[in-house]
Amino acid sequence: MKKYNPVFSILLIFVISITMIFIPKPIEAVEAERENNIAFAPAITKTAVAQDGEKRMVEFIQKLQKQRKLNSGAEKGRYKKLSDVEMIADRTNPYVWKSTGLSPKNFVLRMDIKWSRGGDKINSTSPVFAIIFHNTEDKYFYSMEMWLDGRVYFGRYNDSKPEKSRWTDLKHQKYGNLATEAGETHVDLVVNRGEIYVYLDNKFVASAYDPLMKSSALFEKGELGFNTYSDENADHRTQVKLSNIELWEIAED
Repeated sequence: MKKYNPVFSILLIFVISITMIFIPKPIEAVEAERENNIAFAPAITKTAVAQDGEKRMVEFIQKLQKQRKLNSGAEKGRYKKLSDVEMIADRTNPYVWKSTGLSPKNFVLRMDIKWSRGGDKINSTSPVFAIIFHNTEDKYFYSMEMWLDGRVYFGRYNDSKPEKSRWTDLKHQKYGNLATEAGETHVDLVVNRGEIYVYLDNKFVASAYDPLMKSSALFEKGELGFNTYSDENADHRTQVKLSNIELWEIAED
């Protein structure tokens, strides 16, 4: 009987292992492994994008809390990413309204706006865009308007009053000139407990206060939406595109 040689066995195992490493895998095995890796690879999902948006929103709210523009607890609420909106107003359709289908009471709204206006004798003392909130059947609502002459306007509309006194001006604030034909900006609108704040391109522009927002059932809550306008008496065309629309509905106490 031959004597067992352990060295020879170890060398044999080593050679077999090296051979297995360098033998190419069948194509089918390679494809299966690749597909398996893809299936379990991390992906950028709508959920991940929404989480990033919610994080930025909460950071913005915390910034407002430090500035004492929002109360403690405002960071508790519900985040929504809304679909982009495009509106075109012209002589045949001078008033365009788009509803979000939501009716927040206290909220923070953020978005990017691009607009263009064309035609003869463009009227710079007219609004190009508005955010309408706390809207009840188009009879009672608030409006935050951007005008081409560089003004932000806050107003309250009450259809039950005589025609000449239905609008109550809450604020006219000059902030700079807008491009007459086209332009873009980022808008933040904060509505909370009667207080209204607006930021353009991350800079505070104007604020207003209306006690009716807290004391009247007609104005404390309602539909949220957007308007754009054109001059029905001239050959005007206004186009507005809203993107990256994010809403934070502050939880009620």
